Amino acid sequence: MNQRGSAMVLGLIAMLFLIVLLSGLVPLVSTALKSTSVDRDIIEAQFVAEAGAKRAVVGIINNRTDWAWALNNSINPIIDGSSATKYYVITSISPAINDGATPASGTTYTITSKGTVNGVSKTVKTVVKPSASSLFQNVFYSGHDMRIVSGNVTGNIASDGLITVGYGMTVNGNVIYSASTPVINGSAGTVTQVSDKIGSINVASLMQYTPTMPSFTKPNTALPYANTALSGGYYCSSDFTNWNYYYTVAADKSVFIYVNGDYTIGTPITGGGNITIYATGNITVNGNIVGNNVQIYAGKNITLSQNTITGNNITLQSAGDFYISGGSVTANTKGTINIYSGGKIDAGSGAVTGSIVTMIAKSLSTDDTITSGGLHGVTINSGQSTYVTKIYCNGDVNLASGSIGGVSMIVSNGSINLHGITSSATLIADGNIEAQSGSSGGLYANGSIYIHGATVNYANSSMTSLGLTSGSTTYQVSWSK
Repeated sequence: MNQRGSAMVLGLIAMLFLIVLLSGLVPLVSTALKSTSVDRDIIEAQFVAEAGAKRAVVGIINNRTDWAWALNNSINPIIDGSSATKYYVITSISPAINDGATPASGTTYTITSKGTVNGVSKTVKTVVKPSASSLFQNVFYSGHDMRIVSGNVTGNIASDGLITVGYGMTVNGNVIYSASTPVINGSAGTVTQVSDKIGSINVASLMQYTPTMPSFTKPNTALPYANTALSGGYYCSSDFTNWNYYYTVAADKSVFIYVNGDYTIGTPITGGGNITIYATGNITVNGNIVGNNVQIYAGKNITLSQNTITGNNITLQSAGDFYISGGSVTANTKGTINIYSGGKIDAGSGAVTGSIVTMIAKSLSTDDTITSGGLHGVTINSGQSTYVTKIYCNGDVNLASGSIGGVSMIVSNGSINLHGITSSATLIADGNIEAQSGSSGGLYANGSIYIHGATVNYANSSMTSLGLTSGSTTYQVSWSK
């Protein structure tokens, strides 16, 4: 009995001791958890403050006019699915920017942004400073290393990486750098270091993308299998290969041809009227097409293999790939040509001529499973000194051969390989540029540049015509807490 009583007393003492111990630990654990929560909120508040500042930086760089969100200590909540209360406030922009106005050109702005998470706040200060000169005032700019091994370079070069000029190589211009001291084994003009990063190319603001394919309603009239004049809408319910029937469209008429399948145009469609063709499958153009406004749309690929497409304004759009393997696309005086590809553009031969030629592709890169994509033989605006060509590629670009006349620009959010095409085109890449042969009017890459054989001559008049001198100011952005 005494033993059981003693055990009970010891058990009560041990339990009491544990209760006292736990009661002392609870505040410590609670404090630690609260401290961890506060630390987390401080870190998130820093990110939230930076988000507000970055929004203002983007607005300044892109000349935005919507500034109401940044004025009068307006609260901008961040909704991310969590239960936390998060928002940022732009406490000041100096000098001030009014809502509805664009930022002043050439002005340095200081942005102060406060981020708050669950009542915990952090503040960041950001300075947005325009560069002394546009990147496009140089013949080359690279965000990373630049190597010039051989070729011919006329114009100033600038890089935020290491510049190397090879033995026997002459750069007919000055050298501007911000990082490692250039290695000049050949010769160049004045070598100048700048204290801040030279800048970067806002490729996203220059890019254009293939527009959404228009929607089409099938007409009610069947396409006639006979030589005939067309007016209005026609449909063909299956694949259609036309090597036998000549269609005409009078100058004062318009026609729409809808093919549910593939359409091979083997014979001419002429007459000078408006011509619109849509096929749910592939379209192959082997016959002459002559009209006023000519529009051809394919749910899959478009192939131009021979003969001509002529009109005042021409639009050719494929949801798949676009092939030019012969023939020509020609817009009349002051006419425009738009070539849009949802896949790649493969231009092996033929000619494209228009006062403004716009080509947009998902990619101009090499695809070994089909054929070599890119420009490798086509002639664009040959002999037309005032005509403008703009090519935009959502992917890498392969410039193998052919030529581009007039004023031209190729913009890629990938990399560019120049090895044979003759042009004065300005090449702009978010990735790298390699120029082993051919010619260009300027190379600009956020990545690296490697020159081993190409000829590059800067032309300020081309930059002005392309809008790359004015309105292309680069910025240095610095941060402080």
